[in-house]
Amino acid sequence: MYRDDEIIELIKANQQAPKWVCDARDNHRKLNALVTGKEFSKELIQEIEKIENLDRQKARKKYSKDIRAVSERITKRRSLVFQADGSSDLIKDLPNKAHEPLEKLIKNFKGKKSLLAYLQEYLFQLMDVDPNGVMLCEYVGAEKIYPTYKSINDIRCYQADGQKLDWILFEPTHINNSNYKKWRFIDDTRDVVILDTGQTQIVMPNETFDHPFGEVPGMIISPFIEVGTEIRLSTVNSIIPDLEEYARDKSILTLYKFLHGFPITWRYKQDCMSCNGSGKTNIPNSKTGEATVKTCSICDGQGRIGKNDVTDVIEIPLPRSSDDVNVAPNLAGFVQPDLETWTQYEKTLRDSEERMEATYWGLDMMVGRNETATGKFIDQGPIINEMDKYADIAEHAYNFFVNLVANWSIPVKEKNQQVWYRMFGRRFIIEPLDSLLRKYQEGVNAGLNNTILDNLLYQIISSQYSTNIPLLRMEQKKSRLEPYVHLSPAVTNNLFGPQEAYKKVLFQQFWEECDKSKDEKALKIEMDKFFTKNKGKFEAPLPKTVNTKI
Repeated sequence: MYRDDEIIELIKANQQAPKWVCDARDNHRKLNALVTGKEFSKELIQEIEKIENLDRQKARKKYSKDIRAVSERITKRRSLVFQADGSSDLIKDLPNKAHEPLEKLIKNFKGKKSLLAYLQEYLFQLMDVDPNGVMLCEYVGAEKIYPTYKSINDIRCYQADGQKLDWILFEPTHINNSNYKKWRFIDDTRDVVILDTGQTQIVMPNETFDHPFGEVPGMIISPFIEVGTEIRLSTVNSIIPDLEEYARDKSILTLYKFLHGFPITWRYKQDCMSCNGSGKTNIPNSKTGEATVKTCSICDGQGRIGKNDVTDVIEIPLPRSSDDVNVAPNLAGFVQPDLETWTQYEKTLRDSEERMEATYWGLDMMVGRNETATGKFIDQGPIINEMDKYADIAEHAYNFFVNLVANWSIPVKEKNQQVWYRMFGRRFIIEPLDSLLRKYQEGVNAGLNNTILDNLLYQIISSQYSTNIPLLRMEQKKSRLEPYVHLSPAVTNNLFGPQEAYKKVLFQQFWEECDKSKDEKALKIEMDKFFTKNKGKFEAPLPKTVNTKI
């Protein structure tokens, strides 16, 4: 806990934002431009000195598109952290069901979203663009608690302890029609408001209170830190130079399209037959016999046939002698742009994106494209390692906020007592579904052991139903109950006889009729009874076959 005089001294020492805060704000603006496209042209499209003129640079600024889609494609796989199977919650029993308010708050943390959904939407996104920002818990008495995001632009200074905070001082708010301003300071026990008149600093007792969290109720968004500084690093830090180069190259391609993307039309000029190409006609006066010169009404004074805008067409004089090139049938045509340069720019952008993705996920070889055009990863090991890192980050943030909410909602508990802890699942389904299906089919045909096949089947089911958790659990239960799950009825018949084969055939009927809400042990007992009841169907043998495929 900081005394009033210590807080006032901190305010006096931070009348200007420290250099590291200013650097973090500059970094925040650049990251916002790269990742979300905010102020993209202003922050990233600068004049290429000694190569382009100012007018062309202005055109690039005006027409360049941001690259948020590239950042989204590269980082999208991180969302699997919140969908991975295998998570578990360790909940400590508390007297009088004291944990029930905590459970309710976790399920409705903000905007009717659970804590898990809130972190899935904001945590990694904020790590990308504002690593020095803070996620803070606010509350209103004993009625309401909710999370907020404090940008580094809203923070004057803080003292870090890992991702946690010893204290945090926010940017002051100015009081209308005066030079007075208010500072807000939070430490492990108090939320303090100080009135600053410019001459004196006074703690406002009516706006200062003890909070119930036992620590500063906020965490610095990024755990990655630049060694020897207070600067936190974005998740895209390793590819920032590549993203900047990609943005510049894409802006050049965009300008190239405008300059050279329209085919230029050419045609031979054809003089107007009425005015012989002069654009004027002499009309004699029937009474005086004098001629009046007027604009030709046929070609509208152009002297040529056609209504095209001359800025869109290059007109070439007609051949006048036998030495000139014969006109027919080439009366007109197009001058095509340099498509080779255009194609090379697009290839460079594709290669750059693949290189950034390989760097981001630690891959030596990015993607092996196959005949189905879906692609599969050459080496999943580095990807799994990176996913584990992000799962650790999400797990830490989740449990940090759970503990804050617990300290607020369960007054009887010790502040440092952990009553709820979630361990995030680490079964990440990375490969596309059709690739998993192909590997499973090949594994069955090759006679791989059941441990490997079980794992492949688990991945297939998890990939298929990752967005529908109740159905996922049901299909996983079904796969564990089905007899000889990796074999077809024909192969089962060849290996174990018709009775076992018919069990496999009848299983689908049993599954459709059973109460799927029961546990597996009860369903196994019911399944055995079902097979016994239908034993008569086992008498007719299935035909023998040499087919060993599923």
